[in-house]
Formats: sequence, C-alpha cells, structure tokens
Amino acid sequence: MRGVKSLRLSIIDADQAGHHQLRKPEIRDQLMRVFGNEIIAQDGEIDRRRLALLVFGETPEHNQRRELLNQIVRPGIQN
Repeated sequence: MRGVKSLRLSIIDADQAGHHQLRKPEIRDQLMRVFGNEIIAQDGEIDRRRLALLVFGETPEHNQRRELLNQIVRPGIQN
C-alpha cells in the first residue's frame, strides 16, 4: 500500500461504488424495468440478494441478465 501512496494513485472500491449506484433512484428505476418489482425490497431499495439470484449463475440467461446489469450500473462506476 505504501508504494501506491508514493505514486499518488487513488484506490477505488468498485464494490462500494456499485452499491452507491444501486441507491440512485434512476438506476433503481432502470433495474426495476428490466428485472421486475421482485428485486425491490420493502424499503424501496434494491434487494441485492434477489438481484444476485437473477444475474449470478452459469446459464445463458444468467449471463444475459448480468450483461444487462453491467450496462446499467457500470457507466456510473467508470466515470
């Protein structure tokens, strides 16, 4: 870690950035349109566990859904 600091590089926690993206209303709305209301928890936030069941797996459907998720969430992480 010291070497990174001496180079003045920033460390980005992509997982934390992804969670931040999921809390944005516009991202939540897009995900709800794509994956349905079942990914919305009672508090109105994205239920990450339910979403994970839809996108993480080895089937072609999982891969397709994961690509859709990435198309929605990644642009806000990469910027």
